Amino acid sequence: MLKKTISILSLVFLLITGCILYYLAGEYSRSQLILILIAAVIAFFFFIINRNYSIRDSTSHSIRIAYIFLLGYFIVFFQRYLDLIAGLCSPNNSFLFNSSDTIIRTAALSFIGLIAFILGYISYKSYGNYAQKNIKIIETSTLKGLSLIFTIIFVALNGADFIAGSYSQASIESRQGTVAAYSQVICQAFYLATLTLEIYQNKPCLSFWQFLKQLGVRFNLALLIYVSLVLVSGDRGPIIQVGLMLIASYVIKVRPHVNLIAIIFICIIGAYALTLMGIARTQDKSDSLITRMELSSNHKIETYSAPSLIPITGELSNSVRCTHTAVANVPSRHPFFYGSFQLRDLCRIIPFSNALTSYIFDTDSRYQNSAMFITILRNGRFYTSGEGSTVVADLYLSFGMPGVLIGLFLFGRLVKHVETKVFFTPPAQIPFLYSSLALFLFSIAIYINRSGIFSSIASFSYGIIVIFIYVTLHRQRVSIKSHKL
Repeated sequence: MLKKTISILSLVFLLITGCILYYLAGEYSRSQLILILIAAVIAFFFFIINRNYSIRDSTSHSIRIAYIFLLGYFIVFFQRYLDLIAGLCSPNNSFLFNSSDTIIRTAALSFIGLIAFILGYISYKSYGNYAQKNIKIIETSTLKGLSLIFTIIFVALNGADFIAGSYSQASIESRQGTVAAYSQVICQAFYLATLTLEIYQNKPCLSFWQFLKQLGVRFNLALLIYVSLVLVSGDRGPIIQVGLMLIASYVIKVRPHVNLIAIIFICIIGAYALTLMGIARTQDKSDSLITRMELSSNHKIETYSAPSLIPITGELSNSVRCTHTAVANVPSRHPFFYGSFQLRDLCRIIPFSNALTSYIFDTDSRYQNSAMFITILRNGRFYTSGEGSTVVADLYLSFGMPGVLIGLFLFGRLVKHVETKVFFTPPAQIPFLYSSLALFLFSIAIYINRSGIFSSIASFSYGIIVIFIYVTLHRQRVSIKSHKL
């Protein structure tokens, strides 16, 4: 208890230091940037020594939502600052930092977000046990069949464009609010529902490969078709999300002792492949993805924008430019948005809600979401590719530094709450809401660093609806059969 109290007080002190640096930041100072990075490492140390729960068993839970999120956070928000200190890029690099006088303020803002998440995470205290009686097994064969059917529909609606290589920012925008766009969200919702219910199946499972076999031919075929098509398009986000969701389902169900060396090796290979895909997307769309990736591998990854100490995540670390763009332009050139971006993202839960939101919100394309606002700020209205966003930029654009602090503090508490309820409850007794929420948070743990805080909420919402409808119909069918008997 004393260790936790000292850690919280130390983190509060670091937070105050970060706020002072944020408000007093001026021209680029190498010594101040080094101070911020050292403080970030110290904060991570406090997270490590306070990460354990009151463990009631000896099961290893090395794969946690917080670990994956923080890995992505350090890459997106701090890797390029390490490169800057090492002399691998210049403070005048306008692609990465917008201008040198935004570096310290933006670094301090990202540091505040890190401290807020860790404070929220380690200060959370569980109250009560949310475990239920063993949940009756719900057969998933019909759900797996539906997953395959909706995957085929997704291919029918999007396959031609993806295979032809016409996937681009323009195509993404033209598909927004259409049946083609919703077909992808619905696919992800069915995958989430299926993997959630699979946790409760009473089938012995000793390895990940055995778990894959238990998922069945139809579901594995659906995943293979979906991932293959998205891979051809060059879009990496859905691949990461589905892959992490699959791994999370296995981890929650089996509670394996994790070989961290194997995980690190897989992460390195995956990061390299995804980085090559990111470079390949910028090349001639008339060539196949394989040709573009071969061309990308023939060039040093470091030359994509600037050399990096960790080349395999260099492309992902370029995302820091989005946060710099937000800080450089708001509120000096544009007022804060006070939650309109987050509210728009939440409204997308409602199918085909574009017509409704057009009456409520400004229809200017700049204000669709934080990613669009940053894209137009950087590239103008006649852009050829999207810039994306970051979770820090998304919260900052709405509420400034307090928005980053409060938003990531609450996110840290949510992550700890879900981890506690899921990993220290027997799999068969976890409420559906928590198991599905855990899979969703696992799936976005890396991606959320490169997007808005609510940008992926629709797939989770639809997944919950699919689970509710499927479980209700299954129980009614079982009840009718029992009455007949």
